[in-house]
Amino acid sequence: MYNFISDKKFLLLAGILLLAGILSSIGFVCRSDPFRSNETQGTFRLISMKIPADLNFAGETVPLHNPEVQKILHREFVISDFWQKQIHLFLQRSSFWFPLIEKELAARHIPDDFKYLAIVESGLFNNRSHKGAAGFWQFIPATAASYGLTVNDEVDERLDIYKATRAACRYFAEAYDTLNSWTLVAASFNMGVNGLLRSINRQNSDNYYDLILKKETSKYLFRALAAKTLMNDPHTYGIPFKKSDKLKMPAMSFMVIDSTVTDVVRLCNTLGIDPEVLYACNPWLSGLTLHATKKNKYRLMIPADLRWRKYTNLIATFAPIFFSPAKESASPETAPADTSGTTVPDSLRTNEKEVNDRKS
Repeated sequence: MYNFISDKKFLLLAGILLLAGILSSIGFVCRSDPFRSNETQGTFRLISMKIPADLNFAGETVPLHNPEVQKILHREFVISDFWQKQIHLFLQRSSFWFPLIEKELAARHIPDDFKYLAIVESGLFNNRSHKGAAGFWQFIPATAASYGLTVNDEVDERLDIYKATRAACRYFAEAYDTLNSWTLVAASFNMGVNGLLRSINRQNSDNYYDLILKKETSKYLFRALAAKTLMNDPHTYGIPFKKSDKLKMPAMSFMVIDSTVTDVVRLCNTLGIDPEVLYACNPWLSGLTLHATKKNKYRLMIPADLRWRKYTNLIATFAPIFFSPAKESASPETAPADTSGTTVPDSLRTNEKEVNDRKS
């Protein structure tokens, strides 16, 4: 019998095949790694998570010399960076929504960093939680009502990015008058001003980073800081995001509703727009009727281009990511009606007397 063990050529060939198998396995692992950059296909990228040497929230310095702060912050950085696709999605949404939120914050003298709380709360998506909170800012119905947002069978203004952000700004401003710290204001948005004040008085400390708070609140601001850092410099942390990844939304026009619409579907037919599109563009609209008056007006967002008014074009393109009111050139308070001159047909209008008669 031939002795393969003693054959040097055979051993050399076996060694080459073994080495080729090992290299092939390594190549497969590299190619299948979920953290690789789209720009460097087939290469393994492991980014060291280094906390910035200087970090602040709303101009208030984060005490990075505190070991406990370092530990929690590093954990949130790692967790946030691990979900690269999620951060990429946040960057896509923020390219559209942040300019609108920034405008509302600036108009009401709220620090720009508070926009990152919307990332922590909802990921810039009109979510509904099992606790009854809804919208970008996750207001519960009672809190929404106290800040002037209407929640009923017809409308849920927590899902209106403009009105909900203004309500959030009112909360931030009032909380700052009490707490005198933007860091504490941010924490209070998670646990409430009264709950935070009880912790401050009980522990005799008004420093967020020194307070022992419930688990969610103790991590809340760190998540906002992680989002701020990763989203401002995604490439440094191995998150590929190009300008071409930004969302390009169709042009929108406005239609001011100042009298009651008795049939929203008929209104859609008159405007030549699919009902699904109207409800997607106006997620705050939930009923088949809309009671409005001269003093209590609503603004409907409508695609300006007729090609975007049909379900297959608009919803199929943007619904997987989000859809809500789009960018406007005028301020929300002075935004004009639909620039194409669309008005509510008289057949769909009722006056306030008729509404009251039906209620009685």
